[in-house]
Order: sequence, then C-alpha cells, then structure tokens
Amino acid sequence: GRLFETASNVTEATLASYMLSDSFSSQEALDLVKEWGNLRKKLIDSVKELAVADKIGVFNRYPVFLKHGLCIRDAWQQVFERENITAVLCGDENNHTTRIPLILAKNREIPTVCCHHGALNVNLLIREPHSDVYLAKGEMERDYMVRVCGLSSAKVVVGAPNQVTPKAKPRPESSHSSLIVFFSEPYELYPGRTKELYGELLPRLCAVALRTGRRVAVKLHPFESQRERGKLINTILSEKERGLVEIVDSPISADLLARTFFGITVESSVAIECALQNVPCFLCKWYEKPCVGYVDQYAKFGAGYVIDSPDDIDRIPDFLRIHRITPDIRRKLWEPITAMKLDHLLSGDLR
Repeated sequence: GRLFETASNVTEATLASYMLSDSFSSQEALDLVKEWGNLRKKLIDSVKELAVADKIGVFNRYPVFLKHGLCIRDAWQQVFERENITAVLCGDENNHTTRIPLILAKNREIPTVCCHHGALNVNLLIREPHSDVYLAKGEMERDYMVRVCGLSSAKVVVGAPNQVTPKAKPRPESSHSSLIVFFSEPYELYPGRTKELYGELLPRLCAVALRTGRRVAVKLHPFESQRERGKLINTILSEKERGLVEIVDSPISADLLARTFFGITVESSVAIECALQNVPCFLCKWYEKPCVGYVDQYAKFGAGYVIDSPDDIDRIPDFLRIHRITPDIRRKLWEPITAMKLDHLLSGDLR
C-alpha cells in the first residue's frame, strides 16, 4: 500500500517501475501453461469435485495467473539486481505479490522477517514458510504459530509494533457504555451465511439493548458495503428494532471502544483490540470456520468469551459480572519489540 506520509529515512517506489517491457520469457510461459494443462487433466480425471469446478470455469484463468506471476517475479528480480537489499520485511506472506520477494531473498541468503496484520494466521498451516523469522504480537499468537501451525519455535519471535501499541484505559462505569457493538465481517468471502447470522444476532442484541437502555452498533469491515448491509438489516428487524441500530463504517476508534458495553463477533481480530482496551468481547463459536481454531485460541488466552448458541446472547449481561480482563491477559496479547531487537533480526541475528 502506498504511504502518503513517510519518515525522512524512508523512500517509496512502485513495483511497476521495475517491470520490464518483455517481462517474462515467452518460452517459460509456454512451458508453464503446458505443464498446467497436464496437471489440470489429472485433477479433473481423478477428483469429481474438481471436475465440476472445471466445468463451471473455475480454472479458466490459470494460464493468465501464471503469466502474471512471471511478470511479478521478474519485477522483483530487478529490485534485487538494482538495489542494495540487505533484508526483507514482509507484512503479508499470503499475497503472492509480497510472498515472491521472500522466496527470492531466501535464495540469495538475504535475511527475511515476516509479520501478519491479523491476530492469527491459519495460512501458515497450508503454505510453506519461507521467512527466517516470524514476528508474533504476543504469547497468544506465538503459541498458535508453534502449537497449531507447526512452525519451529526457533523461527518465532514475540514482537508487536511499538509506536501503535494500544494503551488500555480505565473502563467507565457500565452505565456510561451506551453501545452494544456487533463487529461484522465479509462472511461472503468464505462463503458464510450472512443473512442467517444477522438474523440470529441482531434481534437478540436489540432485546438486550432495550432491556439495558442501550443501542446496537453494527461495525462494518472495510470490505463490507454500508448500503448492502443496511438493506439486509431492514429485511430482518422490525421498525422498532431498526430504531435501535446504527451502522458504523469508519475505522475502529478509541471513542467507539470507550462507549462499548460489550462487543460480539465470530472470529475477528477485533477481539484482541477490544481486550487491549478492557472491552469484553463475545465469540460466536457456532458460526466459526472449521479447522481454523481462532475462537478457541482467543478464549484460551482470555481475549474473548465463547458463546455456543444465539440463545446465550440473552445471558451476556450476567456473564459480564464474572469476566475480567487483567493486565496479564493484555501482556500475553501484545508485547512490543524494541528497535534494537528488530535491527538484530533484520541483520540476520536470530538470537
């Protein structure tokens, strides 16, 4: 992503500026497309589900993807050829555009450090790790990387961003916390049953809001459309219930969290942001993606509280009387790295 303001010792450049006019070998592209054709035939002949996927066109653009990948690889190779690269810090190993330089750097024996924007990263389970070091924002993420994803503990270093470290503030009296916040997600991406989840949660949240004299805020993920979510909410709630609900499409702010009585989500990283600000957050376990384990990991480290069914929502005010977010919980979620430690890692010193 392009930064609009950079530090005095930071220089930006677009990857496109390193593209070559003949960005990939035409023979290499032809060879890859041919190999892909052979693999495609084997897949659709041996797995009926993949045969159905092929029939509806899921694989049609793969030759284009292969050629596009060669263009990106060649551009990154130019970066390494033209610039004096001493280390690579990657913020998203899941994206091929930023994964490729990790692989190229590893081949050149250049130190690599990788971090992840979310609280946890299940993709470490299914993709070969290429970085020398993986930064975990706290013990919770480190435990998930090692115990669940199988990374070597020697490759994982606890170190959260330093300058943006959330600082917990004393919680106001619950009577001053005016909002019940549902932190929504773009469920269609995996694909989730968005209408069903909204239908299970929002009427019950409105009932709790009425009972406790509060309002309900639906905080949208940046990928969600306020217009579409508004239309969905209107089909689910009565006129009286709609009067209790507001949609928030701006970034999470300290003011929003300060006004939050409790948060509710499925498995969003927002559970960590809530815990760091002393805001209790409840996790809808019945709706989580299978084989991911985010909800259990949050609960294990006290970052969120599991509810097993929509009916549990009615009892949340009672749950709040027994749940507390302690300083020890927050330390296990977020432990900043020092500049000296990061410098050592980028220099290839893994101690």
